[in-house]
This record gives sequence, C-alpha cells and structure tokens, in this order.
Amino acid sequence: MTNILSSKISKCWNDERASFTADNNVLEVRLKAIPNERDQEIAGLKLRYSDLKETVFPLAVICFIPAEQNARELRACL
Repeated sequence: MTNILSSKISKCWNDERASFTADNNVLEVRLKAIPNERDQEIAGLKLRYSDLKETVFPLAVICFIPAEQNARELRACL
C-alpha cells in the first residue's frame, strides 16, 4: 500500500516539477523580450509625436443666472 501511495506522490511531484519548469522557462523568455519591446514602443511613440502641430479650438462659456438674482449676488458668483 505504501509503495502505491509513494508512487502516486512521486508522479504528482514530477508533474508539478515539470509544470513549474515549463512556466519558469516561459517567464524567462518573456523577461528577456521586455527590453526590446520597450525600445520598440518608445521608438513608436517618438515617431508618432515627432511632428506635433498646435491647433486652436474656439471656446465659449455661457453662464445662466436666474433673473431674480441681484447684482451683488452675481458679483459674488463670478
């Protein structure tokens, strides 16, 4: 009975170890790729924003004040 249990534990341990190793390898590859991806993103942003042009947009602000407010209250609001 203990041999069967020991065998199952050993198989489970080997499966977990293989899964851990595979996950670790994927993460190491990803970690090595990040600096290159970062440089590509920075280059893309520099290219995108290298020729900025100022644009002026018309703007209007309208304030609605109730007619019953007197001039003193109006000045306090502004």
